[in-house]
This record gives sequence, structure tokens and C-alpha cells, in this order.
Amino acid sequence: MRPFIDKEVVCWSKLENETLLLNLVTGFYYTLDEVGGVIWEMLVDQKNPEEIAARITKEYDVPAEVAEQDLKELLNMLQSEGVLTLK
Repeated sequence: MRPFIDKEVVCWSKLENETLLLNLVTGFYYTLDEVGGVIWEMLVDQKNPEEIAARITKEYDVPAEVAEQDLKELLNMLQSEGVLTLK
């Protein structure tokens, strides 16, 4: 599974500890917390889910299984909202 961000569909901005995403097609916007923002930045840098989960596990001292499951849920939600695709 490789996440892909279509920059013609979504734009984003970081504000303090939050990242704001705007779906340019639907007009809906989303707010990501600090961890979500780190994940988003890594997605923009085309990191794979394994790299992202490893960083979250290390930086936020959570079990690998929790990081992997939370990441999977976030990626699925972002895909269902149309701000990224999973290939």
C-alpha cells in the first residue's frame, strides 16, 4: 500500500501544532493534530507506511501495533474523504 497525495485535489498548511487540509474538489477541510501533522509531512515526502509507523513509535513512545493501526485508520479516513489515494 503506497499513499499518494494529488496536489491538484488537496492543499494544506501547518499552523502551530495543527495541520489544516482543504479538499479543493469538495470544499471540506480537515484538522490534524500534532501526530497527524507529522504523518502528513511524511506522506508529502513520499515515505511509506512502515517508515511512518516506525517514526511514530519512536517519537511518541507507543507500541508498534498501536502506531500501525492508528496510521491505517487515518490513511483509510483520508482516502475516503478524497485527499489521498492508496495504491
